[in-house]
Amino acid sequence: MEAEILKVAGQIAGIAGLSVGVLLILFREVIRKNIFPNLTKEQGYRLLRLIIMLVWSLALVGITAWAYTSLQEQKKNSQPESVNEDSFSRLRGEVIDKASRAPIAGAAITVKELSIDTVLTTTTTNDGGFYFGKIPGKFGDRARVYVEKTGYKGLNEYIALPGPIKFELEENK
Repeated sequence: MEAEILKVAGQIAGIAGLSVGVLLILFREVIRKNIFPNLTKEQGYRLLRLIIMLVWSLALVGITAWAYTSLQEQKKNSQPESVNEDSFSRLRGEVIDKASRAPIAGAAITVKELSIDTVLTTTTTNDGGFYFGKIPGKFGDRARVYVEKTGYKGLNEYIALPGPIKFELEENK
């Protein structure tokens, strides 16, 4: 609602400012002959500068408001229509050492959701766990997951969302 009011006010101000500016240009001789003779030269120039600044500032502010609201409207219209909880998946899991079965803290987990090319990254906690709360994509969508940790061989797997999933890393030898 506020954006619509700003848009309408911007349109009106922009058009009004431009109109007054054009009128001043068209009737400059009348203004010069009827108003300025009653003023000193310094007062005349000062008045003229103030009128010009006011008119063009009004036009500029109006056009800027109009352009801003139009851009906001375009952004709003370009976003996906159905952004609700059904359009997100969650992924929970853990990363462990394949040989010792011990949790691996600080492993980097990167998820690439394939249907909309989104990339999300997190690291595992001290207990080797990780959690992505909102991955764009629905249940059953597939994602590519990269798991990396210094001293271990990285993993690169396709998984079905949502998890949970357990990744087992092998130490580099």
